[in-house]
Amino acid sequence: MSEMQKVLLFGLSGNPPTGRDGHGGMIEYFVNLARFSEIWVLPVYQHMFSAKRKAMAKTGAPTYEDRIEMCRLAFESYSTASCRVRVLRTEQEVFAEMLNSRGTGPARSSTYDVVVYLKKQHPDVEFSLLLGTDTYQDLRKGKWRKSEELMNMVSLAIVDRMGVRPETENLLSGVELHHPPLLTDVSSTKIRDARAEDLLEGTLAVETSVLRYMKDHRLYGFGRQSRLENVLVAASERFSSVFSEERRWMVIAGTAAVVVTVGVLRVVGRFRDGGIRGGRARSVS
Repeated sequence: MSEMQKVLLFGLSGNPPTGRDGHGGMIEYFVNLARFSEIWVLPVYQHMFSAKRKAMAKTGAPTYEDRIEMCRLAFESYSTASCRVRVLRTEQEVFAEMLNSRGTGPARSSTYDVVVYLKKQHPDVEFSLLLGTDTYQDLRKGKWRKSEELMNMVSLAIVDRMGVRPETENLLSGVELHHPPLLTDVSSTKIRDARAEDLLEGTLAVETSVLRYMKDHRLYGFGRQSRLENVLVAASERFSSVFSEERRWMVIAGTAAVVVTVGVLRVVGRFRDGGIRGGRARSVS
């Protein structure tokens, strides 16, 4: 009987995926570890936690297609002859299956549901699940759906994330703690908040191809051509959680009016000064 294929599952939002300092460093580490024949990256389709679900669904946020493509750009190049990295739409498939079976009402797919689906689709595969120390602690505390069942279904590979002290004494039997050497405290949130491309170019925080995609598709405020547009977007995000929608747009409109007025006054001032100087020059001649 042939040995079962070993696959490492890595679920993430990919909003956006980070580079060698973060998500990419984890992928590279496990590829080089040579324990798995494949690593399957599974971008979240709809987040289980309402706050993250709302953030990912708001206007201007990257679509699922955007996040899938950014993950492909970020991770598939790490593939080697012995370990292939694949970005899959499994969460979308699970969500669609659950929606069809429910008929009506909201469908919420969890990591447990994804693993059940994959084990049914691939009975000849031995799955392991990649988690950070923070998410592992949440799993142990029962914050995940069917936490105990999930821990009994797959092996767990825990990555020591910077800023989260691993509780090694609480590791379950068979759970391995890994220490990828390149990881820093970079996060998707920090990349989204950077806004300026020059803060990220040439760093390991995000892959160059992902940064280019973000700029080309004008995600997270990158690639915008006008300073005014950045001001308006920043104002919208700043006041979105403070004011009602009507009040928020009043504030943004006021900000836009001030910016435009200042710009017009500067142009008029330059024109006037130039005209006066030009008129005097002509009168002297």
